[in-house]
Amino acid sequence: MPSSIYPSYDVIAPIRAKETWNQQTTEAILLILKKLMLEYLPEGANILDLCCGTGHLIQLLDKNGYKMTGLDGSETALAYAREKTPHAEFLLADARSFELPSMFHGVISQTALPMITNLEDLTNVFRNVYLGLRKNGIFAFNIALEEENSKVPEEYIRADVQDDYAWCLRYLSNQQERTYDVKVTSFELLNGTWQRSDTSWLVRVYTKEEVELALKNAGFTEINHYNLDQELGFSIEGDQDIFVCRKTSLYSDQIN
Repeated sequence: MPSSIYPSYDVIAPIRAKETWNQQTTEAILLILKKLMLEYLPEGANILDLCCGTGHLIQLLDKNGYKMTGLDGSETALAYAREKTPHAEFLLADARSFELPSMFHGVISQTALPMITNLEDLTNVFRNVYLGLRKNGIFAFNIALEEENSKVPEEYIRADVQDDYAWCLRYLSNQQERTYDVKVTSFELLNGTWQRSDTSWLVRVYTKEEVELALKNAGFTEINHYNLDQELGFSIEGDQDIFVCRKTSLYSDQIN
């Protein structure tokens, strides 16, 4: 098996692959994408799921007739994604440095971009997406913004307990640095024995202006921002702000 680029995410992949919370959230994200993005793409469009994780969203979009490609830095997560949708294409790569031809009608990214912790790297991610899109292709992603995260307590805990697994996420805020330390402890029942795993990572909170500047520096000129709860009437757990951007063409109003 190839080595993961982000081995810390390998730890939680087995649980994220089967947790009911992730499945329910993904179904809500699909409804949001239908409203903001999918209705503007051609039938059977090529879509890249950037930082696809264990492939819940790829599986749903595949069932809706789209040609899916998933990219992630965790080989363990990709293994679960391949099991869900074996005929989709999957790539082990770093979102900050991947190179793909301009073949995608759309690119999506769910919850992963806050883990890109500086503006230079975030701009590189956006630039890679821009180059991978066809003319007039659409990029949709959600991300943590400072205004929304100012409402979040400095420390809070999320947990889930099922018959064969349990996990606890502890978020510790550093308001001055605009970051969160995310510490994860998980337990999985394997061959009658509970196995414990621990990992952690850093999450960055951006301002709306910082995200828009990074998108413009990457080449995007048509940029739209929505708050899911306040503007669209959707309420999901996680990042409530979504950006929808188009790789505009001077010569065509349609995605080719």
